[in-house]
Amino acid sequence: MRGTSFLTMATSFLLVVFIFSGSAATTTPPDFKEIYEIVRTHVPQITDASLNQSAVTGLLGQFTGRVTLLGDSIVAPTNSPEEKATVLDHAVLYLRVSRLTDTLASVLASQLRAPGASGAVSNQLVGTVLDLRFSSGDAYAAVQDAVALLSPAKGPVIVLINRATAGAAELMAAELHDSGALLMGSATAGLAMTTQDFTLANGQRLRVATAPIQWRGSALGPLAPDIAVKVGLDEERNWQNNPYAPAPVADTGASNPLSQLLDHTSEADLVRQKRKDGDGDKNPEPPAKPEPARPVLRDPTLARAVDLAEGLAALRLSHP
Repeated sequence: MRGTSFLTMATSFLLVVFIFSGSAATTTPPDFKEIYEIVRTHVPQITDASLNQSAVTGLLGQFTGRVTLLGDSIVAPTNSPEEKATVLDHAVLYLRVSRLTDTLASVLASQLRAPGASGAVSNQLVGTVLDLRFSSGDAYAAVQDAVALLSPAKGPVIVLINRATAGAAELMAAELHDSGALLMGSATAGLAMTTQDFTLANGQRLRVATAPIQWRGSALGPLAPDIAVKVGLDEERNWQNNPYAPAPVADTGASNPLSQLLDHTSEADLVRQKRKDGDGDKNPEPPAKPEPARPVLRDPTLARAVDLAEGLAALRLSHP
């Protein structure tokens, strides 16, 4: 009897847990206005202005790439330091565009006219890497003229993309890919959309993405890379801002597999060993000073793109 009562109580308890867990799973989210008023009324030392700012920031953050708050005027874009052309490995032109604006073509043209870039173009440039990671913007009309400056016919073009590549940057990547460029990285955001502006009471404008961009007869969705490189967004942003690092010092310990392949014995070590064995010169020449470590690319996506551009160029030369 006691066992039966215990079983009944256990069954009832499990039933109650199931009912409550099921109801919790299907409960609708709380009302925003209700929470807003509770916080406004009961949180000490909070003002309507600060609460409003927090609410706006949080709301816009949930729709990044789809809703953008603009000022009452648009500041003319300028070349930022990261948008300067760089020649990597003496042979690959690296271009980075953080935001696609109406002056996109002129920005790229100025990069290509930079002393280092123009010299490489005229002499030994073998390929181009266009970095569109973390790039956005809504200047769709400017894409065609910009793409014309980066024809793959002048050498391999590799476009770097990731999950933060959005808007007009996706259209540019699609156009370049359609003309023969390779996409490397991770799939894009899928936010190439037409927009509509709404004027707010304070003079600012709210730009809302309303419909996908039509490209080649259909909606332009997320772009998949030809060559996938798995890197976290935070890591990738750090690498993009600081792609170089000193060459790593190899561990000569037995636990390091490289120690079995690389000979780390220096000339000075050899001279000392010869003198110890008695078969060295009495006045040996001083050992040469070691050359400083050459910086290497640690950005995995960019490093792979540079290697690929050089490999494709070599393949073209061997099989014209």
